[in-house]
Amino acid sequence: VVPTSTCILEIRVISNQRVNIRSEPNTSSKIARGVDPGKKLFFVGYNKDKTWIQVGQNEWVFAQLVGVPECSR
Repeated sequence: VVPTSTCILEIRVISNQRVNIRSEPNTSSKIARGVDPGKKLFFVGYNKDKTWIQVGQNEWVFAQLVGVPECSR
């Protein structure tokens, strides 16, 4: 995981469909939960090639399905 700054970063689901949160950064891993369009998630960091975003402990979402991380105050 590539670390981020000290502010709390959030991302929003931009897909028009429910997205899967996975246990590892790949489509073969177990689905941990689903998230509806427009919902916010906490940004933890990226995988090495920045194709997946970590949103919790052992929770990953494909980066193209969410917006750019924004600092939440």
